[in-house]
Amino acid sequence: MNKRPIIFFHCIFAFLIISSCDKEKVFDEIVAIPSDGWAADKVIKFDMPVNDINKTFDILLHFRNSGSYEYSNVWLFIETKSPNGNSLLDTFEIKLSDDSGKWLGKGIGDVNNMFVPYKQNILFPVRGIYQVSVTQAMRDSTLGHVLDFGLRLQYHK
Repeated sequence: MNKRPIIFFHCIFAFLIISSCDKEKVFDEIVAIPSDGWAADKVIKFDMPVNDINKTFDILLHFRNSGSYEYSNVWLFIETKSPNGNSLLDTFEIKLSDDSGKWLGKGIGDVNNMFVPYKQNILFPVRGIYQVSVTQAMRDSTLGHVLDFGLRLQYHK
């Protein structure tokens, strides 16, 4: 008996189950950081679409680093520009490890993976594309051992 069709259908079924479980997600984008590090002048930009101004949302930041990352946190400058031209600039800290040096996120092997709430239960005033620009705000001009950075918009639960 050929087991390939059975495996194929199991894979399709698993994919459909996993993809249907995330109905809150509106936008999710991850940017790979170059192996030579995240330079302080490197801006990561996200074009986040907002079509529903009657529901509340959460914005999560996704930070992935290797175990060789040298700090227990990361500081970020986050600028959000609305479709009507208004702008908001934040300085935001992500705490990556506890006082003993244990990573707070989840991961496999030498990789730490974190989703961190940035803004919660917010209403957007206008529909359209919100541009979110993120730069690292650490003292190092280039921040090593950062693997990925991402932004996720989801409906507030």
